Amino acid sequence: MLRKVYATLIIVLLSGTWAIAQNGKIKGKVLDKETGEGVPFATIKVYKDGLMKSGTESDMEGGYLISSLVAASYDLEVEGFGYVTQRLEGVIVNDGKIQFADFKLKSGDGQTG
Repeated sequence: MLRKVYATLIIVLLSGTWAIAQNGKIKGKVLDKETGEGVPFATIKVYKDGLMKSGTESDMEGGYLISSLVAASYDLEVEGFGYVTQRLEGVIVNDGKIQFADFKLKSGDGQTG
């Protein structure tokens, strides 16, 4: 009897952990619009309801991954040194899914474009 209680308790705890681990992700590339090359060290910021929720930097090839996002609609802002800042609104993230969002930045003085 006690074994059944422990087994049930373990199953309930593990299923709760699985539910927590079901957050979504945003993945993509930051590219130079003219050359198509990756933009390294670009800053990607994630906003929800006007508040910054997460962020990261692109790697040497311009790739990025933002994990642990609850299901919702997000706005992304990308800044790269020597590039015009770009904003993408309404990126939908679903639990357990990867949403892709690529950016092609124009050369410029960093103003929002």
